[in-house]
Amino acid sequence: MAELHGRLHPNDMAFETMELHKKYNHAYMGLERAGEGQERDGDSVVVVDKVVELLKGCSCSGRLFYADQDKPDPHIPGWQTDGKSRPFMLGEYREAVRNKQVTIRSKGGLQEMMSFIRNEQGRAEASKGAYDDRPICYAIAWQMRKYARFSASSGTGATIPPRW
Repeated sequence: MAELHGRLHPNDMAFETMELHKKYNHAYMGLERAGEGQERDGDSVVVVDKVVELLKGCSCSGRLFYADQDKPDPHIPGWQTDGKSRPFMLGEYREAVRNKQVTIRSKGGLQEMMSFIRNEQGRAEASKGAYDDRPICYAIAWQMRKYARFSASSGTGATIPPRW
C-alpha cells in the first residue's frame, strides 16, 4: 500500500497518484470522491476525474474503484464519501484497528489517528488544528479490500487471489 500526502494542486496530485500507480505495478486505486458540496474547492472530484483521464492512456483498466461499480456501466469514479458512507466506513475501520487487523507504518498517519476524535455532536473528525486526511484514507483503503477484483501473478503463470 502506498500513501501520498500533501496539499498539491489537483493536476499535480493526479499526476503523482498515477506515478505511484505505475511504480506499484498498476495498483488498485481507491480514491476519495467527496460527497456533493463536501469537497474542498472541488479538489477531490477534480483529482479523481483527472486520474480517469490519465488512465485512458494506460493499459491497466479495472484498477480504479467506481462508486457504482456493481452496475453494468459504472460511471462514478472514486469512493463516494458522504453522510451515509462516512460513519459506516469509519465504524468498520475502528473495529479493524481494535482487532489489530491493520498496521499503520506512517508516523504522520499515527499522529493523525491520535488526534482523530468524536466531537460534541458525536461526529468522528480531526481535533481542532489537526487533519483527518489519513484516517479517512485508511478507512477507504479498508473498504477497498472488499471490492478489489483481480489476482496477482506469482511469476509462474499462476494467479494468487488477493488476501485480506
